Amino acid sequence: MNNKFLRVNVSLLCLVILISLTFSLNSSPSKVYALEDGEFNPSPSPVIGELFTGAWCPHCPYAGAALEIIQLTRFNKDEFFYLAYHYNDVMATSESTERTNFYKVRGFPSLIIGGVNNPIYDRDDASAVAQGYGNIIDDVIKKKRYIAQIAIKGSFDNNEFNVKILATEDFGKRNINMVAVLYEDYVNFEGPNGDCFHRYVVRNMPYGSKGRGLIKLKKDQVFEDTRKFVLSTKAKELVGLVVFLQDMDTKEIVGSGVYRFASKSDAVFYWGDKPGTGAINLVTCKNNIMFKVKDAADLKEIFLQIKLNNEFFDMVDVKISEKIGSKNVDLAFDPGRGEVKCTFKNPINGNSDLFSFSIKFKKETDNLQFPLRKFIARDSLGNQVPFILYDVKHICYLKITPNKYDVDGNLSVNNADLTVLINCFGTFRKDKDYNKKCDFNKDSRIDLNDLTELIANLEE
Repeated sequence: MNNKFLRVNVSLLCLVILISLTFSLNSSPSKVYALEDGEFNPSPSPVIGELFTGAWCPHCPYAGAALEIIQLTRFNKDEFFYLAYHYNDVMATSESTERTNFYKVRGFPSLIIGGVNNPIYDRDDASAVAQGYGNIIDDVIKKKRYIAQIAIKGSFDNNEFNVKILATEDFGKRNINMVAVLYEDYVNFEGPNGDCFHRYVVRNMPYGSKGRGLIKLKKDQVFEDTRKFVLSTKAKELVGLVVFLQDMDTKEIVGSGVYRFASKSDAVFYWGDKPGTGAINLVTCKNNIMFKVKDAADLKEIFLQIKLNNEFFDMVDVKISEKIGSKNVDLAFDPGRGEVKCTFKNPINGNSDLFSFSIKFKKETDNLQFPLRKFIARDSLGNQVPFILYDVKHICYLKITPNKYDVDGNLSVNNADLTVLINCFGTFRKDKDYNKKCDFNKDSRIDLNDLTELIANLEE
């Protein structure tokens, strides 16, 4: 009996010690003090959007793409920033589910802006949704009235962050909580809805889904806290922290700060002439479309996989850009899987054309997706490079029009087309053998100018 009692007491003691250690590892004494000499360097304080989404939801990709379009074209991340709480999929956490219940979300996707605005735009058109969301975000930005500034510093290697809150007015009787959210950007997972890259996915909420309560700060008082966190990922350069203050009675967000653990600025990857939303114009038959980077820093390796669509296009070849030169790259291309891997002998810095895809487009269409299933960019140390990706899916798309030089309609511009032109060479519009398809400059005759133009556009 005594031995059993002793064993129980020892077990309880061990449990108490374990709980104490866990608490001490994740917490440090917070403190409140008066601001001295104005020394406070606030983090950017954007309006916060909270997107409730799921990889199973067919309409959710359009809402996510709309928010990407808004960040790329209308408001920068210092003006508007959003977090994605996943529900009932592999990226969901207990806190994201609790946050869903906190707002009593009943439909997906749902966007909460500033804690209180819930615009409904359920169209499967990212550009249209971006317009609707953007107008409300613009209104919230104009009316924003935060009661505090927030300064954040952190170390991913030490799994720790420090947050300071400077009250810019008395909190008074308001019931203010501090909410912290660790997110991971560009989580690569192909869900049932076809989305492969998920932005700003909520991974951990160190103070819980509702945050921790704050004392009633007075103007110019500073609250400071240092916190440990646990987050396992190989892409630490894509992890960031958002801290915001929320009035728990009205749910209004009344303060925010954002912080990135990345040691470099984002490299911007895109297709075509320049990064942008909307249509990339191409034609049927064989095309070359260049993959480029802007603001690269020590870019050593790229791996990507295109989502194939044999009804609309075939992959033909990949060529390294002239600027880099094929001798300076180890290139592997698998057209059957749509995979390309480039290892640069000299790392890429700044802006550069990388490689071009030769693609045979089979049909005309106003809106063709050409999305990536996988994408990885690494530096010389093997670390993930932080990036922005203009994926050709919802934020931009391919518009394929007929190739005017494919006069015989066989999806190739070759000697067969040349033969068609030669057979009507020298004719005028009123002549029986005149073929308007071969009158490329529309001068009502088929002559040397048309022949020269066709030869210049023959496929290699």
